[in-house]
Amino acid sequence: MIAGGGTGGHIFPGVAIADAIERLAPEAEVFFMGRRGSIEERAVSRTGRSFVPIPAMGLARGLEARNAAVPFVVAAGYLRALASLAVRTPHAAVGTGGFISVPPILAARTLRVPVVLQEQNSWPGLATRILSRLASEVHVSFEETGRRLPHARRVVLSGNPVRADLAHRVARQPHAARVRRPGRRSGSRTPGASSLPSAGAVERGRSTRRSRARWRSSRGRGRP
Repeated sequence: MIAGGGTGGHIFPGVAIADAIERLAPEAEVFFMGRRGSIEERAVSRTGRSFVPIPAMGLARGLEARNAAVPFVVAAGYLRALASLAVRTPHAAVGTGGFISVPPILAARTLRVPVVLQEQNSWPGLATRILSRLASEVHVSFEETGRRLPHARRVVLSGNPVRADLAHRVARQPHAARVRRPGRRSGSRTPGASSLPSAGAVERGRSTRRSRARWRSSRGRGRP
């Protein structure tokens, strides 16, 4: 079972993990959990995999009135996930972030299903910070992420999973970002899965480059 969503940055690594699992074990049946009508449901449906909808909602930043409903929705999602997992009996549960992943992962641990988390960003999200103490392993893309997860049992530097078709397209482009291949000494890595820096890191890099460009431009205009 894979749970994660709310943004593409959380669900697409989950799809890449599912691809890798099925390449290694063709008999495996990977299914996803998330919110009905969400980006995760649309992304999973395009792959033809099973999607189990549960009550879920994201946690708004700040003192938003809608956050008052979060505990009740989480409880409802937890009970729905618990009932579904008790029937499906998965061998493992993977959380890829987003507050939507919290109820399914909590339900999996209640049923003593081993849990693995995958965090894409340098600064771990709230879901990862909450669930890290319940996971057998937390896989990260940056070394500093592990230092920000003091309660994690084991942190593995394994990079950010990328779908095989995307990795192949990037590799064919001569000036594209280099794709880390399995087996390189940058931490343990899932065989058959490629990795790239996370989308958040890419966006931060673009923002930094834009800021530098504006700074250089302003310096140039100020010169006599």
